[in-house]
Amino acid sequence: VPPDHLATYRAVGLTDLKIGEDAIVDLRTFSLQGGAMKSLRNAVHRFEREGNIIEMLDPPLPDPVLCELRSVSDEWLSLEGRRERGFTLGQWDDDYIRQCRVIVARDAGRAIQAFANLIPDGVPGEATVDLMRHRRAAPRGVMDVLFVRLMEHLRDEGYAAFSLGMAPLAAVGTSPDAPIKERVLRLLFEHANRWFSYRGLYAYKAKFQPRWEPRYLVYGSEVSLLKIALAIVRLTEQPGHRGFEAQRRRRRVNWQEAREAMSAVPRWILARNSQPRL
Repeated sequence: VPPDHLATYRAVGLTDLKIGEDAIVDLRTFSLQGGAMKSLRNAVHRFEREGNIIEMLDPPLPDPVLCELRSVSDEWLSLEGRRERGFTLGQWDDDYIRQCRVIVARDAGRAIQAFANLIPDGVPGEATVDLMRHRRAAPRGVMDVLFVRLMEHLRDEGYAAFSLGMAPLAAVGTSPDAPIKERVLRLLFEHANRWFSYRGLYAYKAKFQPRWEPRYLVYGSEVSLLKIALAIVRLTEQPGHRGFEAQRRRRRVNWQEAREAMSAVPRWILARNSQPRL
């Protein structure tokens, strides 16, 4: 949740834990001008100089387009570390994608090399995307260009903002007065960055010069916090998702690394103030 109603949640006995910051681009002022946007400008110029184009497609998508998008998605899922997450992100489904607005990047031969589908995010005047996928040999910087042109297109349609989504652990547990739970969370994920590139995700979103809005997990008790974490892991690892089997063998290794990260947390932190242990 955003911070707007934290006092109300606390008043009814709920607990909050900062888990990251949402990257929101103000489309009314978004521009490629200035030194901070140099890398994006260069990516756009190179992309267009090579004859590539960006195109917005409205639903319902015809079968040939859907088939080509599915091919891009399947190739993306074959890349190292890629899989269908479920729950926290959408997953490929023909009927779902067919009914979405989709922005695509086409190469000089007009073959689709990357795409993203637009979804509502519940905030008036704000848009976001769900699936973001590209081919193995897609033009360099293709997703940068796709996002730039998407933001410009949405701005022209009257949208005020675009959400790049949350950067987990951004500004979590870094201040001297940060709650002990935030510091423990950051310590855990500093170790976990070996297999989830949280710092890389933050750096990617930051290049679009967004404003950062804090996001919190609100829950009932310390005991329920672990149950919530386990439930999310199970939901995002459900069998049957496209790409699940390709990742199955890696999960045992990842859980071993997670246990090693947990063992690195000093015991006095977990036991401090006689709080239930995580």
